[in-house]
Amino acid sequence: MNFYLPSSNTWWKIMRITFSQLLIAIIICGVCSAKNSKAQSVLNRNINITIKNTSLENTLKRLEKEASVKFVYSKTVVKTDQKITFAAVGEQLKDVLAKLLTPNGIS
Repeated sequence: MNFYLPSSNTWWKIMRITFSQLLIAIIICGVCSAKNSKAQSVLNRNINITIKNTSLENTLKRLEKEASVKFVYSKTVVKTDQKITFAAVGEQLKDVLAKLLTPNGIS
C-alpha cells in the first residue's frame, strides 16, 4: 500500500493560502461591524466643580471623578505641581479643560 504524502513545501503553500483567507475574512468582519463612536459626547458632560489653591494633578483627579473619565498624561511634560483656583458651574467638560490647560500651553 503506497500513500502519497505531499512534500513540506506543498504544506507550506497550503498553510499560507489558508492563513491569507482567514486574515481577509477577519478584516472584512471588522469592517462590517464598524460603527460610529460617541467618544466626543464625553466632552459635552456638564461639570460643577470649585477648586481653591489646589495642584493641577489633584484638579484633574477631581475632574476624573466628577465626569467619570480618565486622563492620561506624563508628569515630565505637564507641570502638575502648580496651584490653581478655579470654579465651573454647569459648564461642559471641554470648556473646563480648555480653561485649565490652555494657560499651561496644553491643547
